[in-house]
Amino acid sequence: MIAIHTGSWITFKNLISITFSCHDILICGSLLNCVEINALLCGWMEKLLDFGSIIISMKNVDPNIIYKYLEKNMITVESNMVYQSKGNIIVFAVGHNVIQRDDGKIAVFGIRADGLSMIATWDSVDSAIC
Repeated sequence: MIAIHTGSWITFKNLISITFSCHDILICGSLLNCVEINALLCGWMEKLLDFGSIIISMKNVDPNIIYKYLEKNMITVESNMVYQSKGNIIVFAVGHNVIQRDDGKIAVFGIRADGLSMIATWDSVDSAIC
């Protein structure tokens, strides 16, 4: 995991570069926006990116912008989903929008109680359910 606690310098291109070398990413103080997170998810859908989790501070979070162009790939998961990696545990309660690639991998976006946004990916729906 890479943790960047003063991430105002992180650009979209920097984030993309980080995903190539880090599986789990934490960025606090980010200036990234919903359009850029949407582009990140679109890149993931096209199999251009492969990461485990991203936790990021963002302002003015709008899930409609984050999931734009991805609606046709949404599926329903009727259970809580848990992401675990090296002591990092993220729980997504039932009701989150889940997107699925044609290879079966899934991703979900959510907002933690502390306001940080989070994205997690799994190899399949079965691997996400606790």
